[in-house]
Amino acid sequence: KWGKEIPARYDLSSIRVLGSVGEPINPEAWMWYREVIGSNAGRNGEKKEHPAPIVDTWWQTETGAQMIAPLPGVTATKPGSAQVPVPGIAIDVVDETGQSVPDGHGGYLVVREPWPAMLRGIWGDPER
Repeated sequence: KWGKEIPARYDLSSIRVLGSVGEPINPEAWMWYREVIGSNAGRNGEKKEHPAPIVDTWWQTETGAQMIAPLPGVTATKPGSAQVPVPGIAIDVVDETGQSVPDGHGGYLVVREPWPAMLRGIWGDPER
């Protein structure tokens, strides 16, 4: 909401990758982040040939690991979208009965298999 003036005061040329965590980033903020922060080569206002990729992660607080995120420089990104499961994570979109839905259809996002950072017990209550 503050525009380009404040970031333009700083040399951002060392930025190689940008991160976004927490709540989903909306497409307008994603584009601003990429163009103003990720493309700025320095105080002279020149733009980088290739803007820094944005790694927008999904659900890491709740799961203890990044579950869905683009691989920087590998995954084609879409503004406002967390992208694809990281290697080793089995994600699916299902209907009310737990059946997978075709691409492009809505449903419930589920994790199909255990993941590397999954809890193996509850502090102070290992049986639980």
